[in-house]
Amino acid sequence: MGVDPAPIIERFEAEHGGGRPASTPAAPLFEAERIRPERRGPNWTAAMVAAIVVVIGFVGFTMVKGGDDEGAKENVAEGTEPSKSANPTPKSEKPAAPEAEPSDSAIAAAPQDKVTVKVSAADGRSWISAKDHSGRLLFDGLLKQGDSRTFQDSTKINLVLGDAGAIDLFVNGKKIEDDWQPGAVERLTYTKGDPQAG
Repeated sequence: MGVDPAPIIERFEAEHGGGRPASTPAAPLFEAERIRPERRGPNWTAAMVAAIVVVIGFVGFTMVKGGDDEGAKENVAEGTEPSKSANPTPKSEKPAAPEAEPSDSAIAAAPQDKVTVKVSAADGRSWISAKDHSGRLLFDGLLKQGDSRTFQDSTKINLVLGDAGAIDLFVNGKKIEDDWQPGAVERLTYTKGDPQAG
């Protein structure tokens, strides 16, 4: 055909609006919805760490402080714990060695103008509560087998034995002969007079 294509293309572009269409950016055409971050709940890990720190602090403070028996030191004479033998005895049998039981001579040295009560967990463990004549708590806790505690007051000692059958009791230097059954709870009061349950 022998025709020059350039003038024809120019004329076509002038009549129909120009050359190549301008490319449109893809973002405005397909604008994706923004992803919103999910609302997060409270940070439970931080709360657990804080709670653990508080518990450890409380336990440490209690261990350093030594408990709530501030006034008990005045009227309580702590007994010595019996030495443990190399061959432990079963719980169902009474200890054969007389060294495991507190001696009467140690308690007999107690002053006669006071009441002295020694509680020993000879046949198992037992919860013990001891109060003086004014109702002040001298001891409230668990005695494990072989442990003993001695309490002293000018007038009387009130005891609650959680498992009286596991306890050997000495009052004013004399052993209290009992027939308490294992698991029996006993409420007792002793004075500086005759060591009989009141």
